[in-house]
Amino acid sequence: MDIRETEHGLMLLADVPGAKSEGLTITLDRRALNVHAKVEDHAPEGYSPIYQEYQIGDFECDFTLSGDFDAEKIEASLANGVLRLTIPRVEQAEARTIKIKAGS
Repeated sequence: MDIRETEHGLMLLADVPGAKSEGLTITLDRRALNVHAKVEDHAPEGYSPIYQEYQIGDFECDFTLSGDFDAEKIEASLANGVLRLTIPRVEQAEARTIKIKAGS
């Protein structure tokens, strides 16, 4: 998993070869982000591997986000075995002057 900070928030990139969007689950519970990808063997029937660069198996990763990210605007996409999560920061409130009321 690669995590990059951008000017708008975070970008997470995960290599999940063999994963399909139907087998991918991303959950956010409070500030705990969990990514789980179910990966099935995609070798043709009747063939056995002579060399494998990676083992076939599920992918799972957990992160704890700080409070300054907008949970409602997290986006995920899967293309060519790469999962991309964009996690934007919450827009900061503008500075303002607070008026003081005179008490009686």
